[in-house]
Amino acid sequence: MEIAFKELYCKNFNRLKNFANVYLRSEEVAVCIIQDIFTHVYENRERFPLDDSLLPYLFVMVKHRCINYLKRERAKQRYCNDSLYQFNIDIALESLNCYSIESFDYKRLVKLYRKALEAMPTSVRETFLLSRYDNYKYREIAKIQNISIKTVEYRMMQAIKVLKEYLKGYYAIMLHLLLG
Repeated sequence: MEIAFKELYCKNFNRLKNFANVYLRSEEVAVCIIQDIFTHVYENRERFPLDDSLLPYLFVMVKHRCINYLKRERAKQRYCNDSLYQFNIDIALESLNCYSIESFDYKRLVKLYRKALEAMPTSVRETFLLSRYDNYKYREIAKIQNISIKTVEYRMMQAIKVLKEYLKGYYAIMLHLLLG
């Protein structure tokens, strides 16, 4: 049983951590959540099948723990003025609430993502791609595009709105798959 648990842990830890990190945008918090889940599984190992059949259940556990964390963060952020951060929390929560392993269709999601990119105004798409694909910070994007940081923030919010519209509940999943 110890070997089966170790194998399950080694095989799936990074996959679950990356899934959580897409929504939480904090690898440290994602690691803590995944460690807690595996601790729970280990402590109750006689109740769980320690093989790949447990994976969907693990994803559901991660989903629920992420939702709980994000709800706590949203409550904390109500008292802050960071509307973009609040918007991202809301999107992550909505996406997690809609997430279902059974309804996952990779090819369809890729098509929706490409349509969303095409629907964005060129300036918005370019700013979004610099941020998400090239990992530039807003200040760097502002310098590259010769615009203000506020304009970068506005364009990113516009990009997120388009993605949210096209991808509905799949926004964070797509970012994980395509940018992960």
